[in-house]
Amino acid sequence: MKAMHATTRKALTDVTRRKGRSLLVILGILIGVLGLTAVNVASTVLGAAFSYSNDQSKSPDIQLFVQSIDQKQADSIAQMENVDQVQLATIYQTRWQIHSASGHTQMQIIAYPSLEQMRFNPFQLTSGHLPGPGEIVLESGDNSIQATRLGETITVTTPNGVAHLRVSGFVRTPGTLSVSLGGRVGAYMTSAALQELSGLSAANVVQVKVHHVQQRDETARQIQATLRAQHSIIFAVSIGQSTQSQSIITGLLSIMATIAIVAIVLTSFLIINTVSMLIAEQTRIIGSMKAVGGTSGKIMRGYLLSVSIYGGVGTVLGIGLGLLLGYLLANYMATIILLDLGPFQFPATAIIISLLVGMGVPWLAAILPLWTGTRITVRQAISTYGVSSASRPSWSGQHMTWVPQTTWLGIRGLVRKPGRLLLTLLALTLSGAMFLAVQTTTTSIDGTMQEVFGTYDGDIFLNVQTTSYAKLLPLLQSESNIQRIERTNGDLIRVSGGQANLVGLQADTQIYHVKLLEGRWLSQSDKQALVITDNFAQKAHVKVGDMLAISDGVNQAKWRIVGEVHDINQGLGMLGTVFTRVEDVNALRGLPTDLTTGVMIRTQDRSEVAVNRLAGHIDEHLGNAGLAPNILTQQQNIRMDQAQFQIIYGLFYAVAVIVALVGILGLFNTLSTSVLERRREIGILRSMGATSWHVGGIFWLEALTLALISWGIGVIIGVPCAYGFVTFISGVLIPIGFTFQPFSFLVMLIVILIIATLASFTPVMHASRMKIVETLRYE
Repeated sequence: MKAMHATTRKALTDVTRRKGRSLLVILGILIGVLGLTAVNVASTVLGAAFSYSNDQSKSPDIQLFVQSIDQKQADSIAQMENVDQVQLATIYQTRWQIHSASGHTQMQIIAYPSLEQMRFNPFQLTSGHLPGPGEIVLESGDNSIQATRLGETITVTTPNGVAHLRVSGFVRTPGTLSVSLGGRVGAYMTSAALQELSGLSAANVVQVKVHHVQQRDETARQIQATLRAQHSIIFAVSIGQSTQSQSIITGLLSIMATIAIVAIVLTSFLIINTVSMLIAEQTRIIGSMKAVGGTSGKIMRGYLLSVSIYGGVGTVLGIGLGLLLGYLLANYMATIILLDLGPFQFPATAIIISLLVGMGVPWLAAILPLWTGTRITVRQAISTYGVSSASRPSWSGQHMTWVPQTTWLGIRGLVRKPGRLLLTLLALTLSGAMFLAVQTTTTSIDGTMQEVFGTYDGDIFLNVQTTSYAKLLPLLQSESNIQRIERTNGDLIRVSGGQANLVGLQADTQIYHVKLLEGRWLSQSDKQALVITDNFAQKAHVKVGDMLAISDGVNQAKWRIVGEVHDINQGLGMLGTVFTRVEDVNALRGLPTDLTTGVMIRTQDRSEVAVNRLAGHIDEHLGNAGLAPNILTQQQNIRMDQAQFQIIYGLFYAVAVIVALVGILGLFNTLSTSVLERRREIGILRSMGATSWHVGGIFWLEALTLALISWGIGVIIGVPCAYGFVTFISGVLIPIGFTFQPFSFLVMLIVILIIATLASFTPVMHASRMKIVETLRYE
């Protein structure tokens, strides 16, 4: 017990004797565990929130968007085999007049026969009451478009002019994207009130819940066939739920977790350095313990106890702060995608992982230096104590006499401990490389967005309710400043191996830039012909000449691939894009070939002012015609995407800062150790007349030299690392092309120099203020 007590007492003394060093190690562990805990807690909470918010029992399995449907037809659907529940809804696209430059924004109003007895997609009333006649409830996120209070009146457009509606309440619809991330401005009314407002005579959406999900595709086909037999026009069929929101959050958390792991690795370097330094300065003590009978195993256990104290304190604090940060992060992301976090979830798994990492990584990092250091013999321990004889002057010292001696002292300090030098360089290099990877990622995303927008040489992109192109075209041609008009539509299709975007274009398109790689582009005489993108060809393992089986969930077809183009616009979770003629998209859906939902316009005067003026005229003209247009200019699209990605960029840089903090701690520890080990050199320099500036300059130069060497290594490995990081992001978040700017090397250099300067400030100040009597005094 006495031996154990002595060992414990020594371990505690080792931790408390060098309070600054112990604080550095604990901070390093704390930061790494904090980042890992926060990401894992957010992932756990959001995963549970998705399950809670997107309760399958509250979501329809099939939705059919039709021209109109009545209760009698809904009752006939309810009698079908495998149909459990049926609900009718009415969706109306209108314009909400707001105080902005455009004067309005697109709004989607959804109505149900009874808002108190909704079978699917229930919303949560956060304030106010359900709407009555002449009233409306808004999504709480709509306030980001224009601040609105209960009882205020909003103005919307209708086929008969404008209508004024009183805001009776605010709601949250779980699982929908907020307006800040491109979600729609939404609102709810009763079916009777909306039909009176819009002039619609019946519902236009039928939602169906089935008994057996495995048979929902066949059930959807039966419902479609029944409605067509009743002469109903079906515009689209949606089967299942969209997982886009969950894919975005999962991808972001995977990336942040990867960066947090890098911080853990850097922390292990810090621990190796600390333990190596502890062993080096206690070589004589180790020899003494062995002289009185101590074994390598007992001595190692004593030092591992010190490491355990470091790990225990850092892990407990890291988990505590990580839990707080994780819940804050989860709450922030939940507000972005309107998730209900549901009941409190204790993240036991996340805490266990953090405990294992926080305690295990320090032990693993300390094993090698402890194993090496404690194997030293008594004779070796005694012989290593003292000052070794000086080596013969180097060639550089003899011939490069013009270089100041303080400079040589700073550079020489780097090679005194090669192992420590290597670990410090690795930490700085990884910190710089992480910033380079994040910066390259943001550059690559920006480059990808520019290429995507450059693929379509249009100025205005218009979506309307499904209508006849022959009716729409004259309305557009009556406007001035239009050079070319092209119609477009699209759908989400299933293919072997996943999903893809089916885009319908005119065969003679000029707005879409065709970058043909193989085969040919579509011709007007084509029927059931496809042109695929290169990324789709690679992922779906198809080529020009193959027959491709496609399905929209209800309708199935097998069309021939006639060409392949380069187009990086892939979509989240998609295999790529498949092009065909607009007429063939309608044919796949069983719709008249003249119908359209989208139009691309290229203007004559392409200045932003002229384009915005034309967009306003078209919006007003088509709105008065009852077509509920949704218009975006190219510049608006670009700014909207940039604003959305700023949120992602902020999360990336926030976690990268954690890595930089660990890098700062590592360099700070190295320089502090160097000052401690070279205190006698400092004393000799001060006795020879060296000023505080000269002494401090030695260690500042040491830090800058380390920074420059690590930057040089980073230049060599930075591009491959950045490419790997971009490739990783392409796999878990959004497909992006790799774009690298040499200017990033300069930014990386600045970041590393800032890290070196911040890390060296305190050690340099400490060294420069040392008195001669302190530097020459033995411990």
